Amino acid sequence: MIKLLDQFSDIDAVICVSGLIGFGALYECQLCGIVVPDQIAIASFGAYHIAEVCMLTLTTIDPKPIEIGEGAAYLVLEFLRSSKIVKNKIIMPVFNLVVSTSIISLGYL
Repeated sequence: MIKLLDQFSDIDAVICVSGLIGFGALYECQLCGIVVPDQIAIASFGAYHIAEVCMLTLTTIDPKPIEIGEGAAYLVLEFLRSSKIVKNKIIMPVFNLVVSTSIISLGYL
């Protein structure tokens, strides 16, 4: 986070690849006296439980892995029952943006 802010001092938001990285970014900002979300907004991907319990709740994208797994299992079972490969059938849940205190102050939503 420090290297990112040193290289791009004018950024006002960071989207992290996972909740764990997002938590690390929040922690590093706290150590450096950077106020989240007043000075920088932080969001993550994955909806890890840590996003709900950090000092600021972390905004995250929930990819709904359970629904993806259920859809994959349905396709496998359908194949096993009929021995036909289902072509062009994609079961994809709509991702869910879980908005919380790590972005609200800057007015992103």
